[in-house]
Amino acid sequence: MIKQTPSAHSCSLRTRLMTTALLACLCSAASLSGAMAQTTDQTAGQTTGKSADQHKAIRVIEGVSMVPARADDARAPETGSASSSGQQAATTAGQSANGTIIPHAVDASVDDMQPYLQVRVVQNLQAQTAKGSTQALKAQRKLIINLNRHFLELPPKVWQNEQNARAAVIHLLSGGHPAVGHRLLSLDPPPAVDPALLKGALAYIEGRKNEAYRVFSTIDPLSLSPTLGGQIALVQAILALPDNLEDAQVAIDKARLLLPGSLVEEAALRRGVSVAAAENDTRLFQAYSLQYMRRFNNSIYNSDFRRRFAIAMRRFGESKEGSNFAELDTVISEFDMDARRSLYLLLSYSSLIAGNVPLAQQAAKAALPLTLDGSQDQSRSHLYLAGSMIDADSIKLSLQHLWKVQRSNLTSRDQILAEKISQVINNIRAWPETRDPALAFTIRPLTGDKGKPGWQLETLTEGRQAIRQTDLFLSSSKQSSLR
Repeated sequence: MIKQTPSAHSCSLRTRLMTTALLACLCSAASLSGAMAQTTDQTAGQTTGKSADQHKAIRVIEGVSMVPARADDARAPETGSASSSGQQAATTAGQSANGTIIPHAVDASVDDMQPYLQVRVVQNLQAQTAKGSTQALKAQRKLIINLNRHFLELPPKVWQNEQNARAAVIHLLSGGHPAVGHRLLSLDPPPAVDPALLKGALAYIEGRKNEAYRVFSTIDPLSLSPTLGGQIALVQAILALPDNLEDAQVAIDKARLLLPGSLVEEAALRRGVSVAAAENDTRLFQAYSLQYMRRFNNSIYNSDFRRRFAIAMRRFGESKEGSNFAELDTVISEFDMDARRSLYLLLSYSSLIAGNVPLAQQAAKAALPLTLDGSQDQSRSHLYLAGSMIDADSIKLSLQHLWKVQRSNLTSRDQILAEKISQVINNIRAWPETRDPALAFTIRPLTGDKGKPGWQLETLTEGRQAIRQTDLFLSSSKQSSLR
């Protein structure tokens, strides 16, 4: 056995593993106890000194990873050297993990962290939910509940730190309890943050949409730190929908710019899909959808994205303006085969009902190869193709597709559509017979040689006589009505 000799530039495998595990921890209570001592008074010390049963902290669970600390927090003013060391420890832990999965549960308490570090833990968990971690979602919910109680007990001095005050606003917009906002607004001196941010956040979570929109519309997210500005931009987009699509789109892009890779960007892209569909902008829809599917396809909110995408297909189909099928097809092709088939059929049906025949035909043609023989979806594809080919030049193809439809496979909605398509095709094939003699017409031969003077005289004479008789009839009717 070869014995490894430790040196100044190398260490044993055991030592490296222990170092990695320590760096993956959020922050140990020992490394941050000094930070809390510098930023809280004696009351805070009594609060954090309660029993473990009363203040049971959230533990970082297996499968949850850290994301690097944000540089904008490092630029904010610090309250002391101990706080700076806590900042450095959190930053080091985040950079060391670098998005890797923690192999074991970490028994690290967050009670001893400052509020801005605690909120950062919430954001880290949210980033993991955007990657598909259901464990992170459960931990996030428990941690937010814990922070609601914890923030209510912290002394006013803590909120004089600008980092902590900004974190309180982020906490409220991330699902915090309104009681936290009411307490912060009642403090004297007030927290070291713009009171409009606290008032707007409180109005938003309490459902006072008009007031929240009025407050946040005066704030530029780009003038704030990225962590706070991105959250504000997302809220601005939500408040602007559905009345002001342009403002919502601008806010969505700001949120994506400020917090890339976060749950904020994931939520912004989901709403961007709906905005692009409402504006009938297939190119923007393509950009938002591809960004989401290639970066957040494992998100736990992916079902909401698919629901919005299906609604968008219906909107594009019902739009009176022509939609670009090639751009839509580029996005649909990113889905699995079953989802592609369903989306093509949904787009084809919506387009056919709205009279957008070219789009309906293209979508139905794309869906047909993805169907199984004798299936309901195959009958639907043939039906929509038959409906989109009702034209004098393609009537034979329309009939061929219609004959392949198995009516028993169709839903009641599609059966009604099949009946209407059959009636239209039959009316095109046979010239309609007039039943009312008054609607019949005859072709009279011309009298005289065409081109010679007076060759239209007989026809014009008959027309003048008919007009004269009509005038007499109308005048007599008017006189009788006056009597």
